[in-house]
Amino acid sequence: MPASTEKPGPDMSAQDSQRVEATKRGIFDGFEGYRTATRDDHIEVLRQGLVVLDTNVLLDLYRYGKQGRDDLIAALRAIGDRLWVPNHAMVEFWRNREGILKDPGGTAVLVKTLGSSTEAIVKALDLWGKQRSHPRATVEELTEELTECLDGIKDKVTQLSEEETETWARDTSKDDVLLQLEDILRGKVGDPLDESAYEKALVEAKRRGDNQLPPGYLDAKKPEPESAGDYLVWGQLLVEASRRNLDVLFITRDAKEDWVRKEAGEIRGPRIELINELRARTGRNFYLRTPAQLLALAKDSLNVSIHKDSVENANRLSRELTARESLVSQGWTHSAVDKILQGEGWDSFLSKLYGLDPIAGTALKLASLAEGWIDVRLMEEMGVWYQRRPAPVDRFHHPEPFSA
Repeated sequence: MPASTEKPGPDMSAQDSQRVEATKRGIFDGFEGYRTATRDDHIEVLRQGLVVLDTNVLLDLYRYGKQGRDDLIAALRAIGDRLWVPNHAMVEFWRNREGILKDPGGTAVLVKTLGSSTEAIVKALDLWGKQRSHPRATVEELTEELTECLDGIKDKVTQLSEEETETWARDTSKDDVLLQLEDILRGKVGDPLDESAYEKALVEAKRRGDNQLPPGYLDAKKPEPESAGDYLVWGQLLVEASRRNLDVLFITRDAKEDWVRKEAGEIRGPRIELINELRARTGRNFYLRTPAQLLALAKDSLNVSIHKDSVENANRLSRELTARESLVSQGWTHSAVDKILQGEGWDSFLSKLYGLDPIAGTALKLASLAEGWIDVRLMEEMGVWYQRRPAPVDRFHHPEPFSA
């Protein structure tokens, strides 16, 4: 039956008038989550809304170079009183800070990779010398040149790393990141939940995890309270958004499917359930951007000088860390992730797999476009290990990040 076109008249009752008004709906009324947010939408919420920081935004300040860190700090400072951090995001920041400071720039991983590469190349040189019957002295000379070169690179990398982070870990008063955050976030961190509310939040987080309801259900297998981390942040965000009656811009590097809606591997925006939940609670809109996207927006809308390199490096770091964290959450060990992402690289990994088993290699290349499966025995034969989990079949799920 077509919607009524009747217009309210002077003799119409209030109930009839409300009935007529209720029929005046458009295609996005009740389906706001499907509307693509425009750049103007994001600029408007950055200028007028509540800007909420996730834990990873704060921790990544230690991973950025000085220029990128200074630019992000300047952007956060320009937001002013509308900047806010959920209490549980700060709980996770302090819980993970010292672990990040052990190797914020990945120096240890790179030095280890250079060492293993040196060993592999030396073996290849030795084999080449024997196969081509070159004099031993020639091979030794080449080997010496190689090791001196790579040792020099390792020394230079170590010198260029941010050694001051060791001091930052020991003395918070000498931590430049903390000193700036202390000034920027004064009065902008939420209160912790009381004991009763906290227990209820843990129950709700478990219910969502069991039913795969966002956010945070991908962490459901973690022990409490880690499994409830994302929901605790979300619940506190809802309370603050209600209190302030503002649209919300959530800044996070988290691109997992329990936060964002993906179609054919492409991020379309926040999960529709999250948009609907915030609208039902506050009548306001929910937006989500990455730190790199925040930098790009701040450059155009907050009168902040942002360097192009800062945006590009933030994007690169986001891709690398998201891929790593997703692999680890799927059950891969850190050493296996290092071997694939830092050592061989994905293309080299596929080539090696194809050499061992052309069918499996071809299948995995196709699987990299969506979601697929990697045979455990082939992984073991290649020396790429992961953490085994009980499963009815001896196969391992291929994670999504490689589809990019």
